Amino acid sequence: MDNVKLARLAERLLRAGVAPRYVRRSVEELRAHRADLMAQLSADGLDTSEAGRVVDDRLGSIDAFYAATIARPELLAWPRRRPGLVFGLLPVLAFIALVIGCVALTVGLAHLAEPIYKTRGVVPLTLRGIGELLRLTVLWGVPLAVAAFCAIIAVRWRLRPWWPAFGMLFVAVLGAGTTMQLTWATSGGHGSLQAGYGFPGEFIRMLAVITVVLLPYVAWSYRRTRTRDQRADE
Repeated sequence: MDNVKLARLAERLLRAGVAPRYVRRSVEELRAHRADLMAQLSADGLDTSEAGRVVDDRLGSIDAFYAATIARPELLAWPRRRPGLVFGLLPVLAFIALVIGCVALTVGLAHLAEPIYKTRGVVPLTLRGIGELLRLTVLWGVPLAVAAFCAIIAVRWRLRPWWPAFGMLFVAVLGAGTTMQLTWATSGGHGSLQAGYGFPGEFIRMLAVITVVLLPYVAWSYRRTRTRDQRADE
C-alpha cells in the first residue's frame, strides 16, 4: 500500500461520496501507520521489499478498506446525502441573500449620496460608479457566483453531474428574471431604486450562466468520466 495506491484509494473514496475530511484523515492515518510499521520491520533487519510485503499483509487490501469505509453512511458528504437540498434550496437562499445584501448596500449608498447632492448639487462619479457596479452585481454577478458555488461543491465532493447541473440551470433561470434600476437625483427630480423579479426575464443573462459555468462543468465532468473509464480498462 504505497503512496500511489493510497492516492488512488483517496480518489475512489471521494468518488464514492465520502467527505473529503474523512478521506484525508483516513489516508494520512494509513500512511503514518504504514511508515511506523516499515520503520519497525527495518529495525528488525528486514529489507525494504520484504518489509513492504509484511506491512501490506498486516494492513489488508485496499479493496477491503474501501468497502469498510463506504459501508458507513455517516462518513458520506452532506451534498451526497442531501443533493436536492444542496442544489435546490441552498442556491435559492444564497441567491436571495446576496441580492438583498446588494440592494441594502445600494440603499446605504443612496443615503450617503443625499447630503453630498444637497451640498454640491451633483452626485460624485465615484458613488455613481459604485451604484452601477452593485446593480450589475445583482443582475449578472450574483447568478454567476451562486452557479459557480454549485460547481465548486460538485467538483470538491466528486458528485454525479445531474443534481449540480440542475442547480446551475435553476440559478440561471432565477437570475434571468431579476430586475434592478437605479436613478440618481438630479435638479429635475428625485432619485429612485427599483428592484424586483419578472419571468421569463432576459435570456442573455441566463445564457451567460450556462456558457460561463454550466457548460464548462459538464465538459469537465465528461472528461473526468472518460479518464476514469480509461484507467479502469488499463
